[in-house]
Amino acid sequence: MKNRVSLWVLLGGGALLSGFFLLRLLITQEAPIIRRLDNITSNPNPLIRHFAPTWRSLKKTVDIPYLIRSSSYTSSLPVYDITISTKDQVELLLNLPDYPREYKLLENFKKTVIGAFAHDTYLNQQAEIRYRGVSPNHWNAVKKSIQVNLPPEEPLDGRTTYRFFIGEDKGWIKSLLWNHISDKLGIMSLDSKPAKLTINGKDMGVYILIEGWEPSLLVRYKKPYGPLFSNKNIETNITDLWRSDQIDQWYNRNEPDVPATSYPELEHLLTIVADSPDGVFAKEIPHILNVDAFLRWSMATVLSGNFHQGNIANMNFYFNPETRLFEPILFDAAPSPIGETVDVQNHRLVNRLLQIPAYRTAFESLVRGYVESEENLQEDLRFYDAQTNAILYDIYQDTQKIQTSLEAMASIKRDRDTYTYNVRALRTMLDAHGTLRYTFADEQYPLPQPPTH
Repeated sequence: MKNRVSLWVLLGGGALLSGFFLLRLLITQEAPIIRRLDNITSNPNPLIRHFAPTWRSLKKTVDIPYLIRSSSYTSSLPVYDITISTKDQVELLLNLPDYPREYKLLENFKKTVIGAFAHDTYLNQQAEIRYRGVSPNHWNAVKKSIQVNLPPEEPLDGRTTYRFFIGEDKGWIKSLLWNHISDKLGIMSLDSKPAKLTINGKDMGVYILIEGWEPSLLVRYKKPYGPLFSNKNIETNITDLWRSDQIDQWYNRNEPDVPATSYPELEHLLTIVADSPDGVFAKEIPHILNVDAFLRWSMATVLSGNFHQGNIANMNFYFNPETRLFEPILFDAAPSPIGETVDVQNHRLVNRLLQIPAYRTAFESLVRGYVESEENLQEDLRFYDAQTNAILYDIYQDTQKIQTSLEAMASIKRDRDTYTYNVRALRTMLDAHGTLRYTFADEQYPLPQPPTH
């Protein structure tokens, strides 16, 4: 009898171990079955969606070796604490979009509750707290992206906005890399750093804490106070931000309730970009845009492989009241491999600017100066690797993250490889052709009016 029990225990243990290694293998190879199971969270059938947490918990069994490996590790990341009532937690959850029927957290879903926010010796009992992030990956799991707004008269370290992004959206390391590149290029970007967050005493793991759109950003760059223009997150039938008739899609983050039409400088920029013939555009654009800063911003964006900040979303510009010029702010660069050409179709301002020979020459000189130096790339990679090593064990210990540790490491490596590929692809393109090759938008200016329905 004992031998039979031992045999069954042995067989059961072997089956569990085999299942563990099979699951690990499937996750490592990014097998289609894993993607299909991940997608049950967005299945329209609520009965199927009910099993999404079970699947995520099952996946997390592959994290056991990493939890053991990091068990003696003590984190040095800054820790922030949120305390909210159970009632307010429920209210925040009930105000989320009815996913998957509604899949964007637009302005009408940005419900806030009052809670406590603490860090070191700082404590504020009147913090406004809400979930954040347009796309559902920010808020359709237990771990969610969160924004905290402090009273203007009680900032923490000079800031009143604290935005905690899940690593699965902003990348565990890539936002730090783009900060680093922005500093090298002398362009504005939002400060990013890894941090830990607890909610009602529960450790929610590692987040990417990203600077808010507030005056402290301008103070950090020693810029005079001025408008920070962006696009609204609202439902619309037309999403083409670089049109003068779409100015209502924009707003000043410093004065969100003031109509965009109240800013003649913004209206002038949109008119120049969308409605001016080529000759007028070439003559007028340097009088409204800091072209040098914009070309450097364009170079950083090309290094990322795509214009995630483009015609339809993620536009962010500062208007300097002293120079009377617009300056770009790099944010949310999403790396993807460069194709056979530099594709600028999805950013009208870049598309028009780089068709002017003098600006294209200046742009290519910037790109050449950056990518032809292998040491430049290696320095970026050393920075990337140092940032990775600094938080790797924190990622291992994060039991709330949506990804497994295997998936997190794979995404970190993928972003690193993509950046490396893009730098070398641009270098190869310049060596092969003596110039960059472009794909421009097939547009005529002034733009025709959109059809009316």
